[in-house]
Parts: sequence; structure tokens; C-alpha cells
Amino acid sequence: AAERRRLQTLFQNATQALDPLRDVRASIGEAFARGEFERSARATRVAEFLEQVGLPAAYAQRYPHQLSGGQRQRVGLARALAARPALLVADEPTASLDVSLRGQILELLRSLTEIPGLSGLTLLLIAHDLAAVAALAQRIVVLYLGTVVETAPAKSFFERPLHPYSAGLLASALGKRGDALPAGDPPDPWTRPIGCPFAPRCPIATERCREEVPALTSVRKEGGESETAVACFFPGHVELPP
Repeated sequence: AAERRRLQTLFQNATQALDPLRDVRASIGEAFARGEFERSARATRVAEFLEQVGLPAAYAQRYPHQLSGGQRQRVGLARALAARPALLVADEPTASLDVSLRGQILELLRSLTEIPGLSGLTLLLIAHDLAAVAALAQRIVVLYLGTVVETAPAKSFFERPLHPYSAGLLASALGKRGDALPAGDPPDPWTRPIGCPFAPRCPIATERCREEVPALTSVRKEGGESETAVACFFPGHVELPP
């Protein structure tokens, strides 16, 4: 149980993640370890966690339906932090929020390591929003059909992605046109293609790509960086349009 508490999740849909019959105090309080605090001290601790995520202590008496989407997401984060996790998995944490709130939640997640007692926290962000990834990530892992196709430090990745799918993601996010954009639609994940999973949509795929699965292989970029790995027979051959 103690090990499970070290891994906490910030869910995409904050409304469904909170019990509608419990007020904020009860939702956050249930994350405390059994016997960790005396009952009289719990209200103080709940107030402290609310303050850490930018909410007044008075919100402890509110129920989820009395909160906005952004406030519910903050309560969900406070509940996760109350367990003092070593790993926080944030699953599309801004997907259900409007644009005005996304930046606030991203800044809050970015500042987590500045909170006393959380300096060793690792944040695993799952996202399709590359702007969110750019704002938070130190290292990026790109998956396609459940397969890791590239992993690299964030700065290196955004400067020059090596996998054709990575280049396509960035081209799409930047509104670029050209050969970098993937062709066609994603295949059915239950009927994975033979060979490289991205081959049916790749602009540079060869017969080898359609027959063999490329291994995730370390690649040394210019400047001597060797923390990048890519699963492609032709890494870096698809470049982003200017």
C-alpha cells in the first residue's frame, strides 16, 4: 500500500475524478496515510494543500458541482500531492479546460518542484498537446500504436526530430504543409501492420520498412549528444518545412 501511494494520477476529466457526494476536505483528506494526522490537524493540512494549488482554504467546504473545471483540476492535484508521491502521472491534464485555464494549470504543474517536500517528484505527462509538452517536459517519449518510436531531451527533440512521425507531429502542430505530414489515417491498433508500425503512412518508407521492425537504437546527434534513440531505418531523413 505504501508503494502504491508513491504513484498518484491527475486525471483528464476532473469532474469524474471527484466524488460528487464528498466535499473538498473529504476528498483531499482521504489521501492522507491512515493515522498520519490527528483529526483536529487534518483541516489545517487540507488548507495547506489547497494553498499550494492556488485555492483559498474556504474551498474545503465546497462540493465538486460548486467548482469550475479549473478549480476541480486543482483539487484533484491537491489530493494527489497530499499522498506525497514520488511519481505523478498527469493524463491530458488540460484537455477538458478552456484556453484561459490551460496556461494556469501548466504553470502550476511546472512549479511543483518549488513546493517544499516535493523536490524529488517526477512528473510523467501524457499529452497530445505539443505546447503543453514544450512547456513542461525535460525528456520526451513519442509513441505510435503503442510503440516507442523516439525518445530524446526536449530541447533536442523540438530542434530536430529524427523519426518521420515526430516530424509529422511538429509539422501539424506548427500548421506546416509538405511531405512531413503523415499520409492517410491511423490504422486500427488491433490489426497492426507488419514491419514498422508507421510504414503505411510514412513518406520515405521502403520495402524493408514494410517487412522489418526497426529497433529503438541510440543515435548521436551533432554536438555529441547521445541521449536520443529512434526506431527508424532512416532517422532524420524527413525534415520540417521552413
